[in-house]
Amino acid sequence: MAARIVILLASLLTAVAVYVAVGVFTGHTVQPWSREPARPAISRRQVWLNQAGSRLTVLQFVALSLAAAFTTLVLVTAMTGAWWLAAVPSAASAALPKVYYTRRRAERIRRLRQAWPDALRDMLGSIAAGSTLVSALGDLSDRGPIPLRAAFGRFRLVSRMMGAVPALEMTKRARG
Repeated sequence: MAARIVILLASLLTAVAVYVAVGVFTGHTVQPWSREPARPAISRRQVWLNQAGSRLTVLQFVALSLAAAFTTLVLVTAMTGAWWLAAVPSAASAALPKVYYTRRRAERIRRLRQAWPDALRDMLGSIAAGSTLVSALGDLSDRGPIPLRAAFGRFRLVSRMMGAVPALEMTKRARG
């Protein structure tokens, strides 16, 4: 009887160890004592696309680049009859989405950086006039600088439902 209990306990501990090991290797570890729900990690490439204002996923972006390369390869090969002549234009066309979104991202970041001093002046003016910080942040969606309005669009509603700190976290993660 004791041997069966030991075997059962060893099997259970082995199963738990395998479960934890698989979780560690796949990046989906369970945190049983965490009160915060686990949120999916956003990859560095997805953040880059979001900063460019793109609604594409990383997979869609890669597919777009490959489709551009393949289309160019087929067209240039059809015109010249030599696939090796089409390799360089094909590689260049594969880089076009990256170049486009890099420029677009730089422009968006530049506009956002230029808008922040006005937003801070707006918020300070609201607070000096007797408004709360949460109200001043919510007002950015209505009368703040145009580049910041979309990011703060849902702040007022979310802050009422969940509080100011979670609303700021959601605003930080927003694609807007």
